[in-house]
Amino acid sequence: MFVKIYIIVEGIFMKLVLLLILAVLPVVLFIFYINSKDKQKEPKGLLAALFFSGFLACFLVVLISYIMSSIFPIFDLEVKSLDFLQLAIYVFIGVALVEELCKWLFTMLIGFRSKNFDETFDIIVYSTFVSLGFACIENVLYVVQGGFLSALLRAITSVPGHMCFGIIMGYYLLLAKLSKKNNNKKLYKKNIALSLVIPILAHGIYDYFLFLGNIFFLFVLLVLIILFFVYSHSKLKQVASVNRKIFYKNKYCPRCGVLVETPYCPHCGLKHE
Repeated sequence: MFVKIYIIVEGIFMKLVLLLILAVLPVVLFIFYINSKDKQKEPKGLLAALFFSGFLACFLVVLISYIMSSIFPIFDLEVKSLDFLQLAIYVFIGVALVEELCKWLFTMLIGFRSKNFDETFDIIVYSTFVSLGFACIENVLYVVQGGFLSALLRAITSVPGHMCFGIIMGYYLLLAKLSKKNNNKKLYKKNIALSLVIPILAHGIYDYFLFLGNIFFLFVLLVLIILFFVYSHSKLKQVASVNRKIFYKNKYCPRCGVLVETPYCPHCGLKHE
């Protein structure tokens, strides 16, 4: 009797351990991928703080979502019962806005204001670590409940999605930093806004097609994931290729972030004084 109970408990424990590994593994791989692009490594303590702040962002999302569902009934309804307009409101406001805002807040508080943010690539590392920390705890919660199929699907959709949203957020925060260095307050405010708006839109579009659940829309979602990855990878490659210290005025274009050595930006044509 006790032997059978032991075997059952051991089997449940081993399954749980395997699910946890599958949930965390893609996050770890993407962390190594992002960090490998940074030639001048950031302090480990700072990276740990950013990553675990993603956990806090996840719990903050739960709190805000609970409050919103208590005030606005639409956020407490089953997704399957929503029409197209209601689903858009639910996805873009109840999910994308709340999640990206929470990640953005921790990226700004810990990363953007850090004294270690002295190179163009740094903020992309910071924002991505926050996003992957968020993805890690979210992945564990979903995979433990959903099983192996959920682990596989989230490894190729949700985790890469969060990484892409983090890269995009970091890219526009970099442009905001460069705009601030060039004393361009208008462009600074614009890029700060875009660092939040663009990830929200991308996240909302992703979740909208995911929640529709139709086979055709799932195919569209797969195409969107590829496009998100290509776009974010291009920004990652662009910034990593010109990664330099942020010291001198007009050294980097405040609009697109590339290195500028002439009166005009070679990428977008913006004139520099």
